[in-house]
Amino acid sequence: MEISTNNLNFECNLLIQVSLYLKGKNLIPEIITGKTNIQPDITALCGTKKAPGRENSAVYKTSIWGVRVISRESPSKCIRSFLKKIKGSETFFANAPGIDEAYIDFFYTKTVDIDQLNDAVEFELESDLLEGLKKIGVPVRFTISNVKK
Repeated sequence: MEISTNNLNFECNLLIQVSLYLKGKNLIPEIITGKTNIQPDITALCGTKKAPGRENSAVYKTSIWGVRVISRESPSKCIRSFLKKIKGSETFFANAPGIDEAYIDFFYTKTVDIDQLNDAVEFELESDLLEGLKKIGVPVRFTISNVKK
């Protein structure tokens, strides 16, 4: 899953999203939900239409189960909320049944004045947060950008 910053209306100048995605042709989202007791924010079944009701809709090539936390505060607070949301199931995800791919997606974008578009984006993550992410046992992907106000 990717998030496009095109056409986003930022009421605030910061948007952070931390998501966990499990994907696989043989993944059954209901099994993941049942084993973790976590309600997913995203599910899709392999072979189902991406736009139900549209005859020529593309279909999902893989099943997806995902959870996400969105914040406009700080990366640390967002990751803490994410870790709290999956608490008790951290070690399950790396070897969940039916997965071909699992990863955490860390998305961070900040609106800035046009003269700051090329400025560095800096933030700090406490070591306990890094340990919490490491415990999940899947890769972490980072997407970080400044976008024009």
